Amino acid sequence: MIFGKKKEKKEDVFKESFDIPIGIPETREEFKPLGEETRQEFKSMSEEILPLPMEEKKKVSELKEGTGRIELEELSQKVENELGKIDRRIKSLEKKADVITIDSQEIVDLIRLYAATNNKFQEFIDEMHRLEGRGWGIDENIAAFYKFRIGKALSNIKRQSIKVEGMCERVGFTPSKIREILDSSIEELVDSLMRQGSRRR
Repeated sequence: MIFGKKKEKKEDVFKESFDIPIGIPETREEFKPLGEETRQEFKSMSEEILPLPMEEKKKVSELKEGTGRIELEELSQKVENELGKIDRRIKSLEKKADVITIDSQEIVDLIRLYAATNNKFQEFIDEMHRLEGRGWGIDENIAAFYKFRIGKALSNIKRQSIKVEGMCERVGFTPSKIREILDSSIEELVDSLMRQGSRRR
């Protein structure tokens, strides 16, 4: 019977351990439905936080129109500013036109100006394509006005690019043939220059 007594003691130990309180108070609160006053408060908060569909649509439209106009204004200003810079550089170099030769530093300045002018021109063209592809988002009359201003300034930049190229050609170098020169072997370039020299004689 020794085994039976040990079994009883083991069961008593487990029973006592489960009877120890763990100190967590029971909380039993009855669920109470929201009163009319509380429901009105939630409704009022929702109306304040969430705009009405029509109001929201109007705000988005106004924001888009404002952004579109600002972008066109900024691009127009950038193009006109760049045109002013190019004009000043050309006037400065034109004063030295009579002394510019293939060996002078000024021809290098002209070539750099030609490259910078063409790069900027293409950059502005790409930006206009981006704005047109996305949609103006503003009144068509306003969009047409800014597009006209930008187009006019770009046409002047193109004219200045042609002018710079002409100044380079007068001393024997054609900037538009830079890629052709680089892609040719030195032997091909020499032969080409010899043929040009023969024709001039």
